[in-house]
Order: sequence, then C-alpha cells, then structure tokens
Amino acid sequence: MFFLSLIPYLVLWTLYVRLFEPFVRSSGITLWAMVPSLYGVSFLCALLFVYLVHSFNPGLKPLLRNLTRLKGTGWISIVAAIGSGLSVLAIVHYRGIWVEGIGFLIPIAGVSLMNFMNIDYFPKMLEDDDPDPKLVTLPRNPEQRSIEEDIARSYSWLHKGQQYHLDLVIRKSLYDLCKSKARVASTEWAREYASEGICGEIREIAFRLQRMGKPYGSYEEVDFVLSFVQQIITYQSDEGEYPKYPVETLVDAAGDCEDFSILGASILKLMGYEVALLFLPGHAALGVAGAEGIPGVFAEHKGNKFYYCEMTSAGWKIGELPEQHKNDKIDVYPVPGVVLKMDQSVNT
Repeated sequence: MFFLSLIPYLVLWTLYVRLFEPFVRSSGITLWAMVPSLYGVSFLCALLFVYLVHSFNPGLKPLLRNLTRLKGTGWISIVAAIGSGLSVLAIVHYRGIWVEGIGFLIPIAGVSLMNFMNIDYFPKMLEDDDPDPKLVTLPRNPEQRSIEEDIARSYSWLHKGQQYHLDLVIRKSLYDLCKSKARVASTEWAREYASEGICGEIREIAFRLQRMGKPYGSYEEVDFVLSFVQQIITYQSDEGEYPKYPVETLVDAAGDCEDFSILGASILKLMGYEVALLFLPGHAALGVAGAEGIPGVFAEHKGNKFYYCEMTSAGWKIGELPEQHKNDKIDVYPVPGVVLKMDQSVNT
C-alpha cells in the first residue's frame, strides 16, 4: 500500500507546488509538516480507491494485489533509498530546487527503505477470495473398474514436472471392515489409523514408490511421497470428527486434513521413517523426523525433530507452515511400529 500511495502523492504534490505553495508558505506551515500531511492524505486516497474497487469492481482486485505486493529485489530498493536520501541532502546543502526536490524525493526514499525492510500494510479488502490458493481440485469421481469383489483405482500425480502413474487393487472386504469400525479419540489416531491401518495395499504403495527411484532415506524421497498423497486425494471436509483408515481414503479418493496425514504417515512408516501426527487448533498435519540442518518448522518430541508437512494440497514442502498457523501450538503424536498379533483362530 505504501508504494501504491506514491501515485496520488505525486499528483497532490505537483498541485501543491504549482498552485498552493506560496499561500501555504505565507501561512507559516513548514515543508517538513506539509510532506507527511500530503502523504497521509494520499494514503487515505489509496485506501478509498481500494474500497471502491472492492465494492464496485472486484475484477480489478488481482491487479491491485500485484501492485501492493510489489517487491523489488533488495539491492534495487536499497539503492533507490540511498540515492533518494543523498539527493535530499545535496538539495538541502546547495539549496537547489528546494521545495520541489525535497518534497518529491522524501517519500520515495522512505517507501524504498520500507520495501527493502519488507514493511508494508496490506488491507484485508484485497485478500484472495480463495482462502487456500494452493488447493488443487481433482475429479470427485475418478475412473473406477470392478474386478470381482475387489476395487481398482488409478492414481496420477506430478513431481518436479514429471508425470507418474500407479494402479492399485484394494480388497473390498478390507474396505468394508474398516468402514464398519467405530471411530476412536484423536489421542489414539496415530496408533489406530496410521499404524494399525497398515495393510497389504499400503505395503504395495510403499514398495512401488520406492521402486520409482528416488534416493532412499532422503529429503527427495519424502517430498516425492508428499506429492503423491497431496495430489491423489480431493480435500473434502467431514461433518464432525471422522478419521479414516488409509484404505478408506484410497477408495474414497477424498478426505480432510487428518485423512491426508494418516495416509502419508502409514506409507512413510513402512518406508523406514519416524513419523507423527501433528495437531494444531482445528487442523492436523504430518510430521517427519529429520536430521539437523533441514530448514523449516518442526516440533520436538523425545529428542526427535518432527518437521511439519502440510498435506491437504499440492505445493507444500517439508517444514513449510501455513501463515495462519504460525503462532499455533503443535502437539506431537508419534506413530508406533506395527505390532505382530496372534490370530485367535490359530491352534496353539
């Protein structure tokens, strides 16, 4: 907004110098009072223009967003600030174009310096209409093929510009069994859904993803798995808390934040990573234990740094936290290992 306000300021300053400067000077108002006063009026004019666009012509909002978010490279901003400041000092010293020069350059120097320091004001009226611009909309009814009692699914996703594809057959009996189970409290989600939800279908996915050739145990391999989960599922909020087992999410091809995170946790757990479900107020995410030096946001638990992974849409990287959650407390629930159970039908 500070950059946008320069436009009406330069118009008002030109009018002041050409028409009103002699009268204002005779009234005793100094130059140093007139510059901030005119810039304040210019800022209000810019806000009024934003309000009019927001109310009567919202189609111009993307253009105004680009103007208000205009960020030059750091060296351009600091050079402009220093150059304008030195010019003001030179004018003061030599008393050249006294009023016109100083009044013109002071706001440019100030705005350039604030641009370099990333200081600005962004009105809520110009916020994006879509609260989650990274959300990728996928078909709600993906192609389905029936193979006797089993369910076939085809998944496609992009990673670093390359298209990948994976076909999977899911046992209908397993899907129906998971669907019929009662849901448990959120403190048990990591154990019940991410760990005990691991089955042959999840093992097949983990095996197939590993065979696609990403370096084992690397940042790139985890990022590859995140891309898979983020893109094959359509975000769909549930009424109330209804976490799904991984096979439910794969068959439904839809889920909310905890469903994305549970599926990603199950796959990465099988691939040998220490993972956790991360809970924030009204939101869930995946945590992947990482080594020292990895950039990004993490939450510590018993000596492990679980790096935040946003799962609900494509484009989020390891350690990248959405702006609306930057001050939220993160609770960590590590996913336990798979426990071998004895089938009660086996004779002992």
